[in-house]
Amino acid sequence: MPSDRRGPGARRGLVLLGLVVAQGTVCAQDTAHVAAMCDGKVVSAIIITPRDPSFRVVPRQIRSIASRVGLFQTTTRTDVIGRFLLLSVGERCSERQRAESERILRLQPFIAEATVRTIADSAGSVRVEVETIDEVPTVIAMQLSDRRPSAFRLGSGNVGGQGLYLVASVERGFAYRTGAGVTAVARQAFGRPYSLALVAERAPLGSTSSLALTHPFFTELQRTAWHVGYRSANRYRSFVRPEREPLALGVRRELWNVGGVRRIGIGRRRAFAGILVTHEDVRPERRADAVRPRNLAPLRGRC
Repeated sequence: MPSDRRGPGARRGLVLLGLVVAQGTVCAQDTAHVAAMCDGKVVSAIIITPRDPSFRVVPRQIRSIASRVGLFQTTTRTDVIGRFLLLSVGERCSERQRAESERILRLQPFIAEATVRTIADSAGSVRVEVETIDEVPTVIAMQLSDRRPSAFRLGSGNVGGQGLYLVASVERGFAYRTGAGVTAVARQAFGRPYSLALVAERAPLGSTSSLALTHPFFTELQRTAWHVGYRSANRYRSFVRPEREPLALGVRRELWNVGGVRRIGIGRRRAFAGILVTHEDVRPERRADAVRPRNLAPLRGRC
């Protein structure tokens, strides 16, 4: 334990400043190639076509069953897909933006495949056509203990076609309380490509809750990324004693952090400068308890 005497818990704060420099080069051959495709041309329209999951890789005999497992499926909305694109109507197109838009879409866990292509029109501009295939969204898992179900998870990775991951779980506590939890991750919060994650879990022993809002670094064309998060956990740390019952010490831990990074260019070099501020508060309980096997009496008065 730290020697901090300011209170029953230990508090720590940390501020980090970082600078990473990387050298980037552009291939002349690639530049000529992209200029012949859409570089410099104005985007006249963006057409987005989302499609349901494909079950072609599933054997034909069980394809109908696999399709029913995806009953939670709602085709991803076009506005959700459009917010990940780096191209906009009325602005000039570049092949790099097209390729990065396609890559960003493929990074999303609720999209299995994505294609972004540009088609020349009669006015000398280009039309952007986007086609995506959704991932099978159903999330289902079961854990067995002594051949009996002990934990179960059910949810969807794309609720309402909004790119929302929502899963509920339940766990048998045996001699302890029944555990339950929910995990929700919005891949687009506040109409922006921000990630908002919420976790709330009450385990048979202990609990966890967290909330985080993040603007991930999707591409080199993006200048900034940031993260704000909070986490609270109440856990039991085990201590082994020779020839005696193991002891468990309840420890409550709270952590919050705020950080950001910005890309800066210096000639042909790229640099990333960032800052991270964290604070941690650890509070152990005053006495330890014997956490006994599940078929004996549970701990009382503890959470």
